[in-house]
Amino acid sequence: MVEGLHFCHSMGVAHRDIKLENVLVSSDGYVRLCDFGLAKKFDEKRQERTTRATDGGQRRTMRHSRMVGTPDALAPEVMSIDIALGADRDYGASVDWWGLGVMLWEMLHGSTPFDDENHAKVQKKIVEDVIEVPAATDAAAAALLTKLLVRDPAARLGAGPSGTADLKAMDFWQPLSWDKVYERAYPAEWIPPEARGG
Repeated sequence: MVEGLHFCHSMGVAHRDIKLENVLVSSDGYVRLCDFGLAKKFDEKRQERTTRATDGGQRRTMRHSRMVGTPDALAPEVMSIDIALGADRDYGASVDWWGLGVMLWEMLHGSTPFDDENHAKVQKKIVEDVIEVPAATDAAAAALLTKLLVRDPAARLGAGPSGTADLKAMDFWQPLSWDKVYERAYPAEWIPPEARGG
């Protein structure tokens, strides 16, 4: 997911709907991001600023100002568009890093941190409630979740000048080799039954 989002962002695209339902396991056992129906390629002249990342790559700061996505996974800056009642708010690709944090939380804890049947309450929780990682959470996972679920999009992990380099350096991923992930050199933990011939 991290490599996939890094690629999308490097191409000037924000997915804007990161959730478990939009992740598939391919026949080689690696995940694939799907459903780009809400993805947005930003107008480079009007809504994007490109800066040089510390790793020598390009880091794109993209902006958009429309509320789209799945309610439980929407970043607070997206919710603020609606709450601001017409105030000129915008958001960028950092919404995908928030979505990754919500998705990882759901994988680790069985529900999103803002789970509620009432969408208005979900929205309020995302924008206002204190986000407390459950005490039983592994320290490395807690640190990652805490840095992904930062309400200030500029301070969110993955959004800084180093881009995904800071995200990849988190202890949560150790002893993972990002080069091996990129090359798909790790044996898959699980292969879909259809891919195994059964």
